[in-house]
Amino acid sequence: MKKFKLDFSKYEAEFKGESIIYPIRENYSIWLRTVGMFKNSVELVKATILAKRIRNVTADFIMLNEEEAGILKKVIDKHLQLTANGKGCLGGVLHEEAICRVVNMKEITE
Repeated sequence: MKKFKLDFSKYEAEFKGESIIYPIRENYSIWLRTVGMFKNSVELVKATILAKRIRNVTADFIMLNEEEAGILKKVIDKHLQLTANGKGCLGGVLHEEAICRVVNMKEITE
């Protein structure tokens, strides 16, 4: 099974004209637990387990298997669809780096 490395290193983002340290781990965890992201309980449980793993990471990265990476990408896509329909607020200068890190996760070959 493929493995992917997701970068959690801190970075600054622009928010309401101010530079802030972006809460990347917290936001990924919140996005995974947002109501309405999944069609069934199995997907929801897998996302919740991943959210817990992400919250508990103390390193600047996490290794995800192919299924976990797919779950996180699915959540990002869903949030972006909601934003495009005027029902969400994911994107722009504030969230672009967090989105890019998920989309561009490096596949790790051993």
